[in-house]
Amino acid sequence: MHCPEMWGEVLFVDSNGGTFAEAPEHNDITVANLLMPIYYLQRQWQEEHGQFAIELSELGLTAGRLPIWPQSGAELQTTELPTNWIMQMSGGRDHFQVNLTTPKLTVTVDDQGKLLRRKN
Repeated sequence: MHCPEMWGEVLFVDSNGGTFAEAPEHNDITVANLLMPIYYLQRQWQEEHGQFAIELSELGLTAGRLPIWPQSGAELQTTELPTNWIMQMSGGRDHFQVNLTTPKLTVTVDDQGKLLRRKN
């Protein structure tokens, strides 16, 4: 199945109610999902070049910008990172890891598509 990480979320609430928009876990997942387009760009790069990109610029990304997903059209569409957010990529030709650090949270995606979240 395609993109299982995008299938959905379940929110359990008590008698006080609540919405997804108010749930801290939902907000963390939303931030983590911002990295998935980079994972897919890396997979595409690997398919075309036989290895992963080492620099974000190889994927068509400039400093301080995130790719928008899903893409429409041939040109890579991006959006500016919010103030105080930092994105870094590390790794080599056979692996990679991208970290996105916000004031409250650090999220990571690796070459296996594994998303990790931890509070700062």
